[in-house]
Amino acid sequence: MNAASPYEVQELPEVTNGRDNSMRSEKFDVVILGGGNAGIGVTGPVRRAGMSVAMIESHDLGGTCPNRGCTPKKVLVAAGHALHEIERAAIHHISVGKPKLDWSALIDREKDLIKDIPANLARSMARRDVEVIKGHAAFAGPNAIRVGGRRLEARHIVIATGSKPRPLSIPGAEHMITSDEMLSERELPGSVIFVGGGVISLEFGHVYARAGADVTILEALPQLLPAMDVDAVAHPDRERAHRHSGQDGRRRETDRACE
Repeated sequence: MNAASPYEVQELPEVTNGRDNSMRSEKFDVVILGGGNAGIGVTGPVRRAGMSVAMIESHDLGGTCPNRGCTPKKVLVAAGHALHEIERAAIHHISVGKPKLDWSALIDREKDLIKDIPANLARSMARRDVEVIKGHAAFAGPNAIRVGGRRLEARHIVIATGSKPRPLSIPGAEHMITSDEMLSERELPGSVIFVGGGVISLEFGHVYARAGADVTILEALPQLLPAMDVDAVAHPDRERAHRHSGQDGRRRETDRACE
């Protein structure tokens, strides 16, 4: 999944001789930049070691995975799987009518299931006595961070800011969206093109195809899921070939010009 960084870590120009004396410093043993899975994972062992901790996050606690990635995506994948099982009902001699998916209602359900995650994580951090600071962080010295009107100094600074998608300078780039937007799109598109044949594309492609959209995946390398072993990719490739007729909207395209 895309893990868009909610802030930029940068060196402030007004730092002189490695120190910024424009405001009084607050001392911590550890300052964590980023309130996602990695940053939250750090808080357990360092608090058990008796260290004082501050965590800086400008968006939702939990970061991409529970709020804009793995967790909400699983809600959509489960719906796609249910549609697949209904499609296979005849194998078990079960007669069913053609299912109809209410896409906007599915997106609403996804949002409802994840809406309490940041608040629950905030309570967890409070129980660990971790100070969570809302804002954008910037380095103010080798061991100092500025956030809002505060200056924090720490022996250890953990950078867990995640990543952000790389824009593509190709014709039509203005029509591109990321997985963040896909998880909030309440209107099911008639067709979708995925640039890249990795795990995220295949998972979302499966959901959209089961929902009735026409799905195309563009992959520059010889196989889908290029980071995986050839043997592991053989089964989904055989399934793709079997369904290439378009009966469920799935097809694969390989385009070496797409990088």
